[in-house]
Amino acid sequence: MENTALQTTNETRLSQIGDTSGKLGELAGLIAGLLGENFKPTLPATDYDAGIILDWLRSGKKAECPNTRREYLRDLTHPATGFLTFIGGKPLSFVSRQDTQNFRRVLGEVTIPATDRREAHSLAVSTQRRMMASVKGLLTHASGIGLLQFNAGKGVALPSLPSSKRDKALRHSDSLRMLMTAQHRAEEETGKRRAIRRRDYLLNKLCYLTGGRISEITHLKWAHLYATDAGGEWKLMGKGSKERLIRIPPELFAELMAERGERQATDDDYVFVSAKGKAKGKPLSISQCWRIITDTAKAAGLQKKFRPHSWRHSLATQLLDGGAP
Repeated sequence: MENTALQTTNETRLSQIGDTSGKLGELAGLIAGLLGENFKPTLPATDYDAGIILDWLRSGKKAECPNTRREYLRDLTHPATGFLTFIGGKPLSFVSRQDTQNFRRVLGEVTIPATDRREAHSLAVSTQRRMMASVKGLLTHASGIGLLQFNAGKGVALPSLPSSKRDKALRHSDSLRMLMTAQHRAEEETGKRRAIRRRDYLLNKLCYLTGGRISEITHLKWAHLYATDAGGEWKLMGKGSKERLIRIPPELFAELMAERGERQATDDDYVFVSAKGKAKGKPLSISQCWRIITDTAKAAGLQKKFRPHSWRHSLATQLLDGGAP
């Protein structure tokens, strides 16, 4: 009964998003721009569905945040785990609540195959929650403005988070061990290899001492750093286009400025750049930062899984343990 009621698309709804012809091509171009030409997306079934997705991406705060739109598009169109892949080419107007519930269940069961960079793994609960939130957000938007007759995501709960994130955080002693390991690796190298290890050390240290998100750090330019009487500050636009100022301790700020002088970098240059291949001189990608930080953790002898975001968990947990509000 539910799907039968969804089969009729009222032509007057097109006035909400205008002419939808060519929207599949427009969406494919947006995906290529945000996720790269090598990403092979599962596109929606029709231009009309592509128009719905584009209208959703251009609404609210996500319209001003490329990082958010990139992750939402990945959640929808990934060739292995995307929602459009899961529904197998079904038009959005035919999607049922059961489809959405089944997608939620499958996310908890899927295993991502091993690669040369990472072993086989399941999706983190936080990732599952974000992916479900993406799907529910799209369906809620489309039904809310009359583009779909039924919200197939309504009533489908997000996966529950673990009761505590403390297990993701490092102790203060382990944090120092990671930084000392990164520093020693830089001091033991010479030439170009030393410059790379020095970059990796500063990347880990900035992540830890500022609690910056890795997506923010990859976009950091020298123009965003300012000297102050207490060391330095980092001015950035965070989530929701909110301006934030992050204090940088004097020792770290001095190390960063020394690095800038050695590279003779300009204000428009990125702080953390790739040193190899076609990407040389371009900002590090999030996946490159992931590899650098996990490699440092292994070299330091840490047993637990450690990711870029683990630095934020570690800083927050250590501040709370130290009596901070």
